[in-house]
Amino acid sequence: LEAQIEEIKVEKNKVVKSQQFEKAAALRDSEKRLQEDLEAAKAAWEQEVKSKRYPISEEEIAEVIHMMTGIPVKRMVAAESEKLRNMGNDLKGQVIGQEDAISKVVKAIQRNRVGLKDPKKPIGSFIFLGPTGVGKTELARTLARNLFDSDDALVRIDMSEY
Repeated sequence: LEAQIEEIKVEKNKVVKSQQFEKAAALRDSEKRLQEDLEAAKAAWEQEVKSKRYPISEEEIAEVIHMMTGIPVKRMVAAESEKLRNMGNDLKGQVIGQEDAISKVVKAIQRNRVGLKDPKKPIGSFIFLGPTGVGKTELARTLARNLFDSDDALVRIDMSEY
């Protein structure tokens, strides 16, 4: 309809320039009819949109958020409480000999995720100290993988040369 209205406007302007005013009046009337039809079609479409409700699943919402933010869908759909409950065991299964550090880090993350912290502060700031080969970097990578599905999700500052 919009294309037809545009064509009639162009034709009407040509006819007016050639001083065929009766034909221009007829084109004006047909333009008004098409404009009314367009308004009626828009109103019908708006009414249809208001009346119809389309069901949206949790997976569809997660997919849209994944597209916009890059957060992995499978991690969002998984139950957060289940993930938090199993985090300690998951980390202990992957990092050997750091049970005390793992339990303290997991408790801090669980406090954060449950909502018992200031929302303006980060999830956590952890300093892993110790000699070479005890699992500091592995714990950080495993924690990042467990929380964010990426080994690079945590900031690692190597201060060994200072």
